[in-house]
Amino acid sequence: MSVHQGKQLYYVIDDYEVEKVYDKDGVIIGEFTGYKSRPTYKANGRIEIVKPTGECIWIEALSVRIPGLGVKCIEDYIIC
Repeated sequence: MSVHQGKQLYYVIDDYEVEKVYDKDGVIIGEFTGYKSRPTYKANGRIEIVKPTGECIWIEALSVRIPGLGVKCIEDYIIC
């Protein structure tokens, strides 16, 4: 269990900055594109990222902000 109190990526990521997103092992998943999907009663909020390969994917996960690094997931992320 993680010692960090995480929130959904939708709430952690900054709307107006290109931020790097890392998985729970510290490996870069990609960069935030600026697009978000709001949470509903059926689903958590999601963010779109562009992977280093150029592929865009939507993901959701619990995460924390690490100053100077970006946003790190504290659990396995889900590709939506």
